[in-house]
Order: sequence, then structure tokens, then C-alpha cells
Amino acid sequence: MLLKSGLHRKYLVLTILVVIVLGIVSACAPEGNPTPMLAGAVVPTRISTDTPTPTLTNTPTTTPTETQTPTNTATETSTSTETPTASATATATATATATETDAPTATATSGIDLSLPTQATISVALPRTQTSETYDPVTVYIDDLAFDYTGTLTDTNYEAFFVFEALAGDEIEVSMDRISGDLDPLLLVMDSDGEIIAENDDDPDGGTRNAYLESYLLTEDGEYTVIATRFQRDLGTSRGDFDLYFDLYEGDGTLVATSTPEEVDPDQSEIAYGDSVSGSISDAMYTVEFTFDGQVGDIVTISMDHVQGDLDPLLLIVNENGDTLIQDDDGGGDRNARISGFTLPRSGTYTIVATRFQQNLGTTTGRFDLTLERSVNDA
Repeated sequence: MLLKSGLHRKYLVLTILVVIVLGIVSACAPEGNPTPMLAGAVVPTRISTDTPTPTLTNTPTTTPTETQTPTNTATETSTSTETPTASATATATATATATETDAPTATATSGIDLSLPTQATISVALPRTQTSETYDPVTVYIDDLAFDYTGTLTDTNYEAFFVFEALAGDEIEVSMDRISGDLDPLLLVMDSDGEIIAENDDDPDGGTRNAYLESYLLTEDGEYTVIATRFQRDLGTSRGDFDLYFDLYEGDGTLVATSTPEEVDPDQSEIAYGDSVSGSISDAMYTVEFTFDGQVGDIVTISMDHVQGDLDPLLLIVNENGDTLIQDDDGGGDRNARISGFTLPRSGTYTIVATRFQQNLGTTTGRFDLTLERSVNDA
């Protein structure tokens, strides 16, 4: 009896200890939120859908889960053997549900909207289509001896034409003045063959960019055209309004000892000792030639004086072989040319070349008077 009584006490004590341990374990189990679990990679989603999504729930479960999650288990046992024990386990698991819930979804965000627009739209503003100006220059026919005109030059219509009739020996005076814009006027005179025979960009005496042709001598009967344009014409950039003044001075219909450099008419260009003639130098006709007959030993003096424009005269004497024997630029003073006391080396025909400083490269133009004299040789 004593032995049975002792065993009964041991089982009783052991049972009491188990109850105490279970009570302690239950008291130590945490309440509230379950232990956080370790989850796999979280993939950002564009939009919410009604498809099953992993959600965080506070429901303890013993059902199999989609992921392996570590759990915190507090277990006390009195033996070291593998015996089933009752334990309290706090486990938070993710379960797959097909219901809509207000529970937080397993979606990682950083405050940046990663959703993409359904369609990208690019808006390009095109410039307005402007109506281009058509090249249609003004053409005016002048019937009077005096004429004035006010016009406008643009990038498209950069020139105006003024047509008139004249006789050989007539003179014209034309000016073109800027009145607005940045216009840099340019005047051209064109003959009936379409050749430019005179031009001026800047008035030599005006100190401005206005254009001026003073007393230009016309050498042939026919139709002429004054072109009022701008510096560099179609390549220029200046624009604006202008005033044009035109005057025609009628001559007697004859030329006074003038010719072109290319074709010299001996009948019109011959002079003799004691003669005085007049001529004109322009950009198109920068050389006028006169011929005379001389004897060996003749002492000649030739003067060329500018009378209009900014002409800087230059004189040359050329022999029958085309060789230049002597030349002078400023021997007459005030930029006038003068060859004094030149002795002819042999008898024959000589040519006096009346031109301007730098000849074809020069820029001065205007009217001149030329005189040929012979001195008596006392020897």
C-alpha cells in the first residue's frame, strides 16, 4: 500500500507540474499582432484587380501556406526525448483568398506612381504658313525732262525700273535718297542692249549712303533705263522707302570726242594741237582715247581737268606699238592730270588715254576737259 501510495503521489505531482508549465506558457504567449513573417519579393502592380492577392491576416491557422515562414515557438519540456508536447505557437501566415478585403495588400511602393499612360501623345506646333511676296518690280516710263518718285524696296521687290528715251549728247542727273529703314541705295544706268553703263552707290559729295549720278553723258540715241535698287541688289539685306529725282539735259545730238575703250572710232576721237574737248568717265566707260599726229621733236603738253563728280584723272601717251611712253596722275594739281613738255621720239600717230586713277579698278567718275598743246622748239 505504501508503494502504491508513493507512486500515486509522484503522478499527482507530475500532473500538477505539467498544468503549471502549461499555465506559464499560456501566460507568456504574446497578444495582439502576430509575429511578422518573412515574405518573398514583392512585385509592384499597375492597377488593383479582383484576382487572388496575398493579404496579411490576423487569423492563426494550421493550414498549409504558400510560403515557408519562420515561427517563434516557446516550448518547455521535462524530458529530452522526442515526445509530442503541447505548445503555444504564434504564427502569422499569408493565405490566398478570392475575396475583396480592406486588408493591406503585399504591395511595395515608394511614393512614386509607376503606372504608365495607355497612350503617349506628342503635340508639335507648326509655324503659320506665310504668303510669300512675288517678284514684281515697279516699271515707270518717264516722258518729262524732270521727274520724281517715291517708292519702297523689300527683300523680294528690291529694285524699280525707270525707262526714258534720249539722244547722243544728252546728259542725265539722278539721285536716290533713303527716307526710311536701313536702305543703302544703289543707282544703275542700263542701255538698250541691257549693258550697265554707269552706277553709283554712295554720293561722293554728300557724306551719306545715298546714291547720286551727276551729269552723266549719254553716247547713243536710244532707250535707257535707270535702275533704283540697293547695295548688292538681290544679295543685299537693306530695305526701306526712297525718293528718286531725275533730270534730263538735252544736248545738240552730237558727241564731243568721246568713245568706248573697246571700239574707238578714229573719226570721232582725232584731235589736233590747240584743241580742247570734253568727255565723261564712268564705271562702264572708264577710258576715253584721242589720237593726234605728231612729228619727231614736237614738245607736247596735255591737260586733263575734272569738272564734275569725284573723278581723279589719269593721262597716258601711247605710241603706235601700244607702248606707254609717259603717264601722269596729279601733275596739274588738285588731283588733275598734266603731262608737260614731253618730246615726241619719232613722227607718227599717238594716242592720248584719258582715264581715272587705277583705271578699271578705280571707283571715281565724272566729266573732264582735255587740252592738247604744242610748244615751239627753240633748238
